[in-house]
Amino acid sequence: MSATDQTACFFVRSLAFLCLWSVVNAVSTADLAIGAFTAGAAAWASMCLFPCRRDRPDLIAWTALLARIPVQALVAGAQVARRALDPALPLHPGWKPYETALPEGTAQDIFAAFAALLPGSVPVRRGTSGTFDIHCLDVDAPIASTLAGEEARLKTALGLEPRDG
Repeated sequence: MSATDQTACFFVRSLAFLCLWSVVNAVSTADLAIGAFTAGAAAWASMCLFPCRRDRPDLIAWTALLARIPVQALVAGAQVARRALDPALPLHPGWKPYETALPEGTAQDIFAAFAALLPGSVPVRRGTSGTFDIHCLDVDAPIASTLAGEEARLKTALGLEPRDG
């Protein structure tokens, strides 16, 4: 990011922290200088811990992604119970590797949480490179394509890829 973008980011964060400070403390003109200094220090610390980025989360994509959670959890639970209780449905448990292109850290952690909601799959991280071992109840199921779709939705929500349409 350019110096201008960094300055704008610092200003926006400082203003947000100053608003937060004014809500927590009684606002008086005598204390405004202390609040401004505190807000500036908080903004500086936040920029050290969470640098400003060009990509922004897509709130519409996040809403759509989060709205899928209850449905996916119910479907996953029903499918696992059905497979476990119906002897006619075969169980072919096993492991499948899956490589994600998401950046290391929080993005991969969020992906693992969403992948755990898929029917009959549990992700286990293999190192820090972005490779997951997926435990499947049915290794013949299209796990990789399903995970790729979830990864694409998450990339859009995180602002790493533009939304289609």
